[in-house]
Amino acid sequence: MKFASILSAAVVGWASIAAAAPTIVSQGPAVQTSTEQFVLHSQQVNRDFLVEVTGPWVPPLPGQKAPVIYALDGGYFVEGQSVRLLAAAGAMAPAFVVSVGYVMNSKDGARYRNTDLMHVAAMQGEKMDGGGGAKFEAFLMDELRPFIDARYPTDPQQAILVGHSLGGLFAANVLAHRPDAFRAYLIASPSVWAAPDLAVRLRAAAPAGGGRRVFVGVGGLERQAMTEGAANVAAALSGPGSKFAVRRQVYEGQGHLSSYLMLAATALPFLLPPEPAQPPKMRSAISLDPAVLDRYVGVYRLDEKRTVTITRQEGQLFGQMTGLPPVQMFPETPTSFFATVADAQARFIVGTDGRAHSLVLRLNGSEASAILAK
Repeated sequence: MKFASILSAAVVGWASIAAAAPTIVSQGPAVQTSTEQFVLHSQQVNRDFLVEVTGPWVPPLPGQKAPVIYALDGGYFVEGQSVRLLAAAGAMAPAFVVSVGYVMNSKDGARYRNTDLMHVAAMQGEKMDGGGGAKFEAFLMDELRPFIDARYPTDPQQAILVGHSLGGLFAANVLAHRPDAFRAYLIASPSVWAAPDLAVRLRAAAPAGGGRRVFVGVGGLERQAMTEGAANVAAALSGPGSKFAVRRQVYEGQGHLSSYLMLAATALPFLLPPEPAQPPKMRSAISLDPAVLDRYVGVYRLDEKRTVTITRQEGQLFGQMTGLPPVQMFPETPTSFFATVADAQARFIVGTDGRAHSLVLRLNGSEASAILAK
């Protein structure tokens, strides 16, 4: 075949590839993983709020509770998934994330943000703004938190408040007059200009810190008023007699918004550190007859929403909790099995007929029982 013919065939082939297009099977709004969305009407504020709740990668076992992070400004739509990844990587303790924002398509939209996040009215541009912080705080403390604690296995004693910009100011104001409201605070790029007496009030609250952790962050490229404001907040909370554990960080080369993306990876492991790692127990697998493994196959119910499914494939046992991928389970004894890709063990409780009727699941140091459902 001549070179011209080869080139012509190649051009035709490339053209057909370029003309090909994928077929849309379905289309719709994206849904964040393991996230539920609510539109809640606040009696305190008499307005609606958009609340998204993102659960940890591995939800708490029955009877267990997890910390909860309340992120203002809707967590900029990244807080929930950031926490899931950090916890899954072992960088921080697993936690629920409650992102508090606004119904953008409603008549209210986000135009009330300034009102809600500023406790005291202040001039912003040519108009007076703010003054609704007390009502928004009442919604957060008296309506939203009880609602979340009633629906999810969250630990109210391990609640954290995350605020940025005006949200950072709001978090600092809550800390100033009610330091025990949350277990820890993330105050990012706080708009201190709207509260000239903030540093004085924070300094007065510092002796009541009770060992709570506070992280203050700001972008190095932010305007001087913001960087100085963050420095003053950190200094007021960490002066003589303070009972807070304060960490301050300037994100060099980052601006007002880009610094927010750096916060989760640096602030949350400080505010919510992971449990100390336990030395891994050396386990050895034994051989079992496949007929023995068949006695454990079935679906075991952990709670109303979750099961542990045990299957046998080619002489190997696999376990899968609802919402998680299956993992191979290796026999350590005739009734006890362990995983190598996760800190997970299962012990089967066998009846007089030789079949398992329940199991005890141990996951990341927590235990729960599951009853054979089918």
